[in-house]
Amino acid sequence: LLTIGPRFGGAIDDAARYFKDAYDKASNFDED
Repeated sequence: LLTIGPRFGGAIDDAARYFKDAYDKASNFDED
């Protein structure tokens, strides 16, 4: 990842946050 530009690395980081947030919401929904 260090060899990839910061823009692409940032995009992956944003995607990771987006999917984690969606996963957390789905998990909370299943628990309820």
